[in-house]
Amino acid sequence: TRSHFGSSSCCAAMTDAPPFADLDAVDYGKYRTIAVRRDSEHPSVLILELARPEQLNATSSRMHREVSQIWVDVGRDPSVSVVVLTGQGKAFCAGGDFAMIERNMATAEAKMAT
Repeated sequence: TRSHFGSSSCCAAMTDAPPFADLDAVDYGKYRTIAVRRDSEHPSVLILELARPEQLNATSSRMHREVSQIWVDVGRDPSVSVVVLTGQGKAFCAGGDFAMIERNMATAEAKMAT
């Protein structure tokens, strides 16, 4: 009996391009701190906008997680060739959100005290 690993049909199937149309669609709607849209003239261009303009797009804990995660989703999306990263409002990003930094420092100090 010959195994499937020795058959040429098995190897040919493994070298074929993956059927991306069969993959689950990337859900960009789950992001709350990043607005995602396609360029109307160039649909392979994905535009990511940091979406906390009232805070000058300062990075909250949630935004930090989302900015990390979105690159995984973009990497899974075969329809994206170019990504433009920008910010809503008058600032791209003011850095870390001071409220988040203060909470993190208080948590660290509490852990060190125990």
